[in-house]
Amino acid sequence: MAVHNHNKRILIIGLASSVFVKDFISQYAHRGYTVDLISTGKADRLEAVDIQINIGPVANSLFGKIGRHIKIIRDTKSAISKLPDGYEAAVIHGINIFLAPSMKMLKQKARRVVAVVWGSDYYRSTRAQDILKIKIYRNADSIVFTNPKTLEDFSKKNPHILADKLRIARFGLPVLDEIDKLKAHTFGRTDLPYDFFGLPDDKIIVLAGYSGSLAHRQDLIIAALAGLKPAIRNLIHLVFPVGYGSPEVKKAIEEKLTQAQAANYSILTDFYSFQDAAKLRCITDILINIQSSDQFSGSMQETLYAGGYVIAGAWLPYQEIIDAGAKIKLVEKPEGIARALTELIEAHCCKETKPTAGVKQYIKNASSWNVTIKQWDSAIFADSTSRAP
Repeated sequence: MAVHNHNKRILIIGLASSVFVKDFISQYAHRGYTVDLISTGKADRLEAVDIQINIGPVANSLFGKIGRHIKIIRDTKSAISKLPDGYEAAVIHGINIFLAPSMKMLKQKARRVVAVVWGSDYYRSTRAQDILKIKIYRNADSIVFTNPKTLEDFSKKNPHILADKLRIARFGLPVLDEIDKLKAHTFGRTDLPYDFFGLPDDKIIVLAGYSGSLAHRQDLIIAALAGLKPAIRNLIHLVFPVGYGSPEVKKAIEEKLTQAQAANYSILTDFYSFQDAAKLRCITDILINIQSSDQFSGSMQETLYAGGYVIAGAWLPYQEIIDAGAKIKLVEKPEGIARALTELIEAHCCKETKPTAGVKQYIKNASSWNVTIKQWDSAIFADSTSRAP
């Protein structure tokens, strides 16, 4: 089917400050689509967007929590009503329960409605929220997941949702191309841009998570580091990227570091471009990812693509990429981080800066926009080729 028709208009509903939403919009705008946006949170206007309406945050109401919820529902309906008719598709990024009462109106505005289930939201959703989300799922023409495991979990939990609605489509990772460009001009560790981040080039760079959310369990990582032998601990420089997140997160991390009497660490508060994110991936020796849930972390893929190691929770759905040869060391519990770090460092693993060819190809096939955009086109515009088996 032709998908480069410049007269097509699509609507995105999601958080405009999300790097995934921004990049998704950029991809479709670049291909000639007119993109409108309802942002589910305050955000600056995005250049790639034609019409942008921001909803929230909602101030405290005289009627408390219920009053705030009613206000969000009304604001959502109002935003949709102001938009033009005739959208080729409305794509919902992250299933927001306050959208449920507006689904009928949304279906009148768009030929197709696509619900994108984000793993972080899905696994943290409460039973009450799950019930409220049913209306969104039932009214969606396609329900998209970025990971087969989450699709499988969803299908078992929601047998009443038709299986042929369920699709797989991954977000593309522009940082991969930037890593290739950077690697083409570096010949060893001394060529890498440590100075750009103010990080030492004579330490093992260990990233504690990859965003300003305490869901990355930075406190447990700090505790693990404090439990290392001094000889190992002194080799490590711990890095906390908190470029998007609240100031309270930075403060909470600093308090834990002070309590642990940690010395070698940096907190990176900038939000990085794709080019700068590639620099960070290339100087990262080890990324620690022990979130309670995740679909298929882009930061993790980028770290592996650049040649770094990952310590990850064994409960996360990474078996497929591990089978492809990814340098991932699994821990059954967060308490296993110290031992995993010690084993990697004592084995001098961090001197290996090249990924295996199989892993690099796997990540390109899974997360290059050249590949993934076809999956999204299929899910959004009703081609049958990306339906779940």
